[in-house]
Amino acid sequence: MITEDFRRQATEIRLCGQRNDYSAEEKRDADKRALEFFENALESGEFTDSEDIAWLMWSISDLYALMRDSENLYKNHIRFSEHLKTMSDPYLFWCVCDATQKFTLQLGGYNEFWYDLYRYACEKNKVVTCENEYIAFEAHRAALSRHKQFKCGTMNLNFAMNESYRFLQQVKNSEQYEFYWLINHSQLMTVFGAQGIPDITNICKDLSKPGTVSNYCCGEWQKLNAPRSAGNRANVAVCAVINALIDTGCLRKAEDFYKYATQKGLAHNAYIEKRIGGPKCH
Repeated sequence: MITEDFRRQATEIRLCGQRNDYSAEEKRDADKRALEFFENALESGEFTDSEDIAWLMWSISDLYALMRDSENLYKNHIRFSEHLKTMSDPYLFWCVCDATQKFTLQLGGYNEFWYDLYRYACEKNKVVTCENEYIAFEAHRAALSRHKQFKCGTMNLNFAMNESYRFLQQVKNSEQYEFYWLINHSQLMTVFGAQGIPDITNICKDLSKPGTVSNYCCGEWQKLNAPRSAGNRANVAVCAVINALIDTGCLRKAEDFYKYATQKGLAHNAYIEKRIGGPKCH
């Protein structure tokens, strides 16, 4: 059983929320210590609950992804995905819900492996339910995420696009529908050059709303498969739209959106400001 003390240790050793304060070498050393921590926990036999074991495996994959260790990530992801097959179908999305893990697998030549896992999860979860809605979205988002250095394959991206459309059709009554739609449209703009500039006016009203603090750790099922706060949805969606506008060459519109959003409560974003050539909010 995952205890609060174990969560505290896991959070501390992974430098959660503090990684920007450390050098690349310090983060790599911390990741190595964290990897040993989770491997030892998994091998100890102390954790017998399937969900707990899955989280330990997810954490190991995530650390390999941060370390850009494609080979060991691939090996761990095999045992992770096989373990998930012993659980109920919504859990199948757990091993395909993170874009960084996907990119590291692509780095090692395991793109088709990742998409095979994604296809299998989609096939087993054709109907969106309260048990799989949030984790399914994270998986569809990861499937449409694209790193310019790696090829996903046209068939894979088309499959992900169709699955995301199917998902959107089934969640029209969800309180998170606008967020889902904005993220999806932003990805379609970047990946396929989709036309049409989305309206962010409505969601910007939530930019100043506080986020919620989770008692669960990074990668835990209860954190991944849970609704996002209104403030988080607004911030993530608005940044996604602005970056998509930049990706598609609509720099002036991106500048206008960024200025409007910062006036409505969006925190200054160094990455966006660098991409648009400096602060545009004064």
